[in-house]
Amino acid sequence: MPVPLPQAQFVGFSLDGPTATIIIDRLGPSTNAGTLLPSLTLVSAIIDGRIMQFADHASKFQALAKDWERAMFGESVITHEHLSHFQIIGMGQSALPHVLDRLESGDLKWLYAAKCITGYEADTEEMENDADRIVSAWSEWRKTRGI
Repeated sequence: MPVPLPQAQFVGFSLDGPTATIIIDRLGPSTNAGTLLPSLTLVSAIIDGRIMQFADHASKFQALAKDWERAMFGESVITHEHLSHFQIIGMGQSALPHVLDRLESGDLKWLYAAKCITGYEADTEEMENDADRIVSAWSEWRKTRGI
């Protein structure tokens, strides 16, 4: 004989930075009305004007990076004023390993995000046009912090 599943009612949600918390009220024979289940945390982002849900921060980063890079395709000047780029910076420490991976691969457009997230400048003025030295400085910074 099938076991009856408890009914659930959506109560609401709250937004906290790049995550959303959904609160579900579980009603049924095994619980009292009003008992809250542990909230589910979803990782979300706005891409192409739509709220997208992701299983983890790595997936969110990949989607935002792809959207930002797609928007810059064929452009001669890198624009950091793009919603996906802002959201990557807003991810903070959860995006940092991915940003540093991209930067260490020689993709210097990630330099601004690395600086914004860390509040640090591993590169100096004399390194301005020397991609190898910039990448090396950030690699060393990462290594000393175990990131």
